[in-house]
Amino acid sequence: MKNIPFFKITIVLVGLFLIYACWIEPRSLVIKTSTLQIPGLKQPIKAVLIGDPQPMKPFWPAERIRWVMDTAQEQKPDIVFFVGDYAYEPSVLGKMGLTSGLMVNPADTVFAMARIHAPMGSYAVLGNHDWWWNGPEMIRLIQQTHIHLLRDHAILAQHGEQKLWVAGLEDMATPLPYDLPGTLRQTNGQAPVVLLSHSPDIFPEVPAQVALTLAGHTHGGQVYIPFIGRPVVPIRHKQYAVGHFNERGHQLFVTSGIGISMIPIRFLTPPEIVVLNLIPAH
Repeated sequence: MKNIPFFKITIVLVGLFLIYACWIEPRSLVIKTSTLQIPGLKQPIKAVLIGDPQPMKPFWPAERIRWVMDTAQEQKPDIVFFVGDYAYEPSVLGKMGLTSGLMVNPADTVFAMARIHAPMGSYAVLGNHDWWWNGPEMIRLIQQTHIHLLRDHAILAQHGEQKLWVAGLEDMATPLPYDLPGTLRQTNGQAPVVLLSHSPDIFPEVPAQVALTLAGHTHGGQVYIPFIGRPVVPIRHKQYAVGHFNERGHQLFVTSGIGISMIPIRFLTPPEIVVLNLIPAH
């Protein structure tokens, strides 16, 4: 039997990689579970964290976004956090006419998000793509639902003995000003503070009074290459690409989100719903 030429093997491998990274993984979904100890917490709280739906056909049409939110509801959360980018405004690709007709109606995404109900409520902040699309219209869409939209605002979320302050910031990835100190002044010592920020770049500014910061925006870089890392991470503090971080006595969790941005590819960074089991610290 003749040896198969090396270049043919290479072509086959490249083809398999492209099928997986450009179609299979971007349309997949994993449930990531993490248990975090929260100082000052009195009762355990099960939270669902969803970031960057950013839906674009054919990867995430409206019906698949509804399926994602129904899957999140099946986790039976006590509270739900959304960390931005509910619209996908393709910017450069859109101006080139390469994505015409691929954008999912943001109203479909928001109303899918509203399918999730939790006893402590649902809370959201806006992302850069929401403003690039139409910030005022996104605000109007969310305010038509039961989801609490936090724009430099804090709310005490409570159900029985379960209590959390949920604070949310304007997105620092846009020209809009954000007021971290003013937002945190709206909280008090009744319960731990969870801060929602679209971008994890806020974390070095966050004071110790915040027990947990939740963010998205990065998509986990969308691509992870073993032994090399994540070639593209769209934030200043590259170390906060994805996952859990514990620094200076408080914590950050960054989700890789659902959708894709710019290049339709994901590799070893699948779309995810994050279930956070928040428990009292020892």
